[in-house]
Amino acid sequence: MTLSSFSYYTIAITCMFVLFSAGQGSAFLYMENEQHTLPRMRAADISVKKLLFGKCFAVFLICVMKLFILFGFSTLMFGLDWGDLLGFAAISACVAFSVTGLGTLLMVLVYRAGNPNIGNVFQAVIVQVMALFGGSFLPLSVLPAFFGTLAHVTPNGLAVLAYTANVSRTRLLQKYCPILEAASLLVSFFLLLAPKNSAKRHSRARPLCRCCAR
Repeated sequence: MTLSSFSYYTIAITCMFVLFSAGQGSAFLYMENEQHTLPRMRAADISVKKLLFGKCFAVFLICVMKLFILFGFSTLMFGLDWGDLLGFAAISACVAFSVTGLGTLLMVLVYRAGNPNIGNVFQAVIVQVMALFGGSFLPLSVLPAFFGTLAHVTPNGLAVLAYTANVSRTRLLQKYCPILEAASLLVSFFLLLAPKNSAKRHSRARPLCRCCAR
């Protein structure tokens, strides 16, 4: 099946917009601490794993809703065909999961640095750079060859490759390898930069309220 420009840019722009979910969720943990709810949850003996899982799940839901709305609207309004539905659903789940991994990475960085502007910089600058190298602005086929190489280290670039392969009904391996690469890469970042006791150390470092600081 031939991939139309309309289908390509629907995929490309959707994959770019999903990246903003990571930036939107980057301050979740930081704001919990600033509003003094995180220390209270830690005092209630809620584990760090449960705290991170809850925040990660919120980012995952934001990603799923964005994918559902953007792809659903384009399907209903323009009658676009997304290829194999099972493959499309599997790729969408992997896209949401990989962006959730990126959002968790940003969440931990913002929390440990104590600076929510990291998420703002990500949305204003880094997303645009990733969109350029991932083929969200121009098809990778018309860009220099090294853009295709860089696309394999951006979640949106890998998502575009997987979606377009599914629409074109290419081989199974070519369809799923890109997005699985993104998921494994970002999970690795999460495991490296979200140590088990980091939230515990930071929550103890700040008082529960102002009167406790006196």
